[in-house]
Amino acid sequence: MAERNEKIYERVLQELDKNPNLGSRELYAILQGVDRAVSRDSLQQFHARYVLPAKRGRKPAAAATSETPRRKRRRPGGKESPAVELAAPAVAPAAARAPRRARGSKRELSKDRIRGLLLQFAQDLTDAESRSTLVQVLSRVDSYVDRIAAAK
Repeated sequence: MAERNEKIYERVLQELDKNPNLGSRELYAILQGVDRAVSRDSLQQFHARYVLPAKRGRKPAAAATSETPRRKRRRPGGKESPAVELAAPAVAPAAARAPRRARGSKRELSKDRIRGLLLQFAQDLTDAESRSTLVQVLSRVDSYVDRIAAAK
């Protein structure tokens, strides 16, 4: 890890105390006038070395005082956390799909069936939680193709 100049870090803390909405660019410009050592770092290095740790150091104190509710974490594939998943009513996979047209030509019905099969394939892909299950889904691609061919 690159060494941090504590004098510059303390100055960043002071500037953030004055105005917590200052961005890295503004702090970088301010501190280049104070200490020429800052000019040796790029803006990205300056942000990583001084601004980010300073803001992270202040975040727990600010989070403890705020009354805003925390956002729910989402699992891969767009699923909610298990506790929420168990509390939510079960939704049938067919209900999640777009409703089919009540009446229409034979071509429209086959397009709807093909769309449904492709959506099912996409859902199976997103439900794969590991590489092995993803490979299993991909190995069954011929069965999806057969079903699509039969839907025409």
